[in-house]
Amino acid sequence: MAASLTRSERLVLIRTVLSLLENWSANDDEARAVLNLPLATYAEWRRNKASNVTPDRVYRLTLLLQIHAALRMRFSDAKRAAGWMSRPNDTFTGRTPLALIADGELASIERLLAYLTADLSPW
Repeated sequence: MAASLTRSERLVLIRTVLSLLENWSANDDEARAVLNLPLATYAEWRRNKASNVTPDRVYRLTLLLQIHAALRMRFSDAKRAAGWMSRPNDTFTGRTPLALIADGELASIERLLAYLTADLSPW
């Protein structure tokens, strides 16, 4: 999939997710952990360079966008949606959703997305 994205599209995807992480109040260490990036790649992404955008990373970025969309469906107010990521949640053993996904595991991001979309399903 990464190969099918143009350089411009990769940059937009990266910038959008980095902005999203900032809105969720993720610091650089948390953002890097969520993205599961080495420091050098994270630094390049922060400098608007679309380097090392592998299909796995595109998938991870896409999941984060889906989390954002699910939050916006749940909360009409953007600040409440972003703030939810920093509030402790009993479902995640008292951790915040941001802390959950900052463990760097793809499964944690998938778990959060599943949690958010479960009650949005019409079935």
